[in-house]
Amino acid sequence: FGQGASTAVNLPIIVAGVIKALLGILGVIGVVLLIYAGWLWMTARGEEDNVEKATEIIKQTVIGLLIIFLAYAITNFVVQAILTGAGVN
Repeated sequence: FGQGASTAVNLPIIVAGVIKALLGILGVIGVVLLIYAGWLWMTARGEEDNVEKATEIIKQTVIGLLIIFLAYAITNFVVQAILTGAGVN
């Protein structure tokens, strides 16, 4: 009965932790994609198709990483606002 307030405060923290973990995993996947695209580009040996494929992967990965970074920043801002509003911070 007395745990309602602590559960209400813990829920945003748990959700934020899960979101941050997922965004972290996506960031790792993005870095792996960048490494793969770089390897593909370096081993293209002048084949224009492989160079174009690598360039496209790099472009898409950079856009994805920017989106992930912005999502992380927004999540962090919202969680801090919720915790400040709840009087925890």
